[in-house]
Amino acid sequence: MNEQNQTKPVFFLLLFLCLCVGLQILKTASSVIIPITVAILFSFAFLPPVKFFKNKLHIPWAAGIFLVYSIFFTVFLMMGNIVFSGIGHIIQILPKYEERLMNILVLICSQLNIPINEQEGLFSNLLGLSPIRKFLSSSALSFSTTLYDFLKSFFVSVLFSVFLIVEFNKTKGKLDKALNIETKDKVTKAINRIITDVSRYISIKFVSSLITGICVWGICAVLSLDFAPVFGFIAFLANFIPTFGSIVSCILTILFAIANFYPSIWQVAVISITIISVNFLIGNILEPKILGENLDLSPFIILVSLTVWGWIWGPVGMILSVPLMVTVKIVCENIPFLKPVAIFIGNK
Repeated sequence: MNEQNQTKPVFFLLLFLCLCVGLQILKTASSVIIPITVAILFSFAFLPPVKFFKNKLHIPWAAGIFLVYSIFFTVFLMMGNIVFSGIGHIIQILPKYEERLMNILVLICSQLNIPINEQEGLFSNLLGLSPIRKFLSSSALSFSTTLYDFLKSFFVSVLFSVFLIVEFNKTKGKLDKALNIETKDKVTKAINRIITDVSRYISIKFVSSLITGICVWGICAVLSLDFAPVFGFIAFLANFIPTFGSIVSCILTILFAIANFYPSIWQVAVISITIISVNFLIGNILEPKILGENLDLSPFIILVSLTVWGWIWGPVGMILSVPLMVTVKIVCENIPFLKPVAIFIGNK
């Protein structure tokens, strides 16, 4: 008995060390692990409609996969087209705001005692300021690199998920041969729960993002902000990145509002207060509560997982944090000595 009590602290210490090493491996090998993880979650999200097409509409498995991914790529391209066309329209009318932006720049530089040539244009002065020139060049390089990496990882993940869903059609037969009946039932139940909860999370996130986008669109339209639909759409997309995305969306909208309404201040103040309130209410109060109740995850654990996975994998980790925690919880529920961990992660 004493020997068993003495080994418990050693066991938990080793478990903690293994967890730390595992997190460091995930961080170091992120370029390899992230596409695979995203592919698995993609397959979990797309598997229910493929099953629906096969079981309800009697569409063959391969044809169902083709149909689901065709719809997905169509929606993806439509959203990309809306974003880039909106950005293009903003760039086209930028000269309309150049005088207002120049007045704002003169005001800021006068407060900071930075010399500026008011006879030159806005962009000439911006490029003439060394810190801004360095920031713009580094930001442009960083954005192009990030966009390239994102698109590369995205298409690799989608390709992996296609092959994984093809394999799902053979999973039942493989489980029958590889596992005994009791173990097979446990594994099947766990996989089905993960798929159901991940699909539920995506649907809740989509609805909350849609509500956020509509609210931002409505606020901007009521206050006569140019390109209100564009900023509503940006808010919709940005809400899929917890916390970080909403912050970026609010900053972009407020900066454009300043350029749109300067020197008037009250419209900018109203837009700032209302869109920040909407994003805070939906993203930090309602959404964690709904997700916690539907996915049986503690709202506190959801916020902690955002921090941890954000540290490990950056913005991608923040997007994946909730599905990953759902998976961790379900796995812990099916391993006897990890059941206490699943209880603490849960909301009940």
